[in-house]
Amino acid sequence: MNETNRNPNNLTREQLEVGLNQMKEWYPEESEKIDKHRDVILSHILDGVEIPKDNPIWNEKATSTSKPEEVDSSAITPCIRQIAAFGGEALVFTATVAGAVTAGRFSKFIDRAIESMFFKSEKYVRGITPLLEAFNAAEGSVAKATSFAPIAKKFYDFGFFQVLFDTMKDNSHWYDWVIDGAIALAQIIIWVASEFIAAIAEIALIILSAVHLLFTGVEAIQICSE
Repeated sequence: MNETNRNPNNLTREQLEVGLNQMKEWYPEESEKIDKHRDVILSHILDGVEIPKDNPIWNEKATSTSKPEEVDSSAITPCIRQIAAFGGEALVFTATVAGAVTAGRFSKFIDRAIESMFFKSEKYVRGITPLLEAFNAAEGSVAKATSFAPIAKKFYDFGFFQVLFDTMKDNSHWYDWVIDGAIALAQIIIWVASEFIAAIAEIALIILSAVHLLFTGVEAIQICSE
């Protein structure tokens, strides 16, 4: 928790407040705690102020989120499983670019939740498949990033980013979750306002190094075409 720069995207106080308020809207059970520690959270992110070891924020515990209804894993097709694997990679990649430094820890958890959502509604597979085909066909970092933007926007519209933050909440310390959540949500909300167009330059810098993301995208279309 003592990273020297928790604000790599130079978000303003107002933008971070939007992120915190979105977290309160998604997680009303955490609202009181978020408000209680708001000044400490913002000072840590904006000014790099280390949080004293005796600060009560370290002792906060998250209220468990409601778990998605379990589905029979034998009923999940290879196509859905691989599309979900790509979805998990895409969510973690986007959140990491947005500044959630701990997001990479949760790939193995998010896949299962996304699988369940894809299984319950074919609209998710139908909505993402043509975008994924375009993403796979794009060549070069800028083209890849440009084709990734509508995928990220579609996942936001589907509510998948909240699923990611649910997963982070249930599998990390409260202070990591709320600080990473405020940073990433503030940035993602800015990107959503531009249909993720504003994210293209940042995504282009690293998209070609996201080897597993690229691989799962190609494999998903291959499996779903069989």
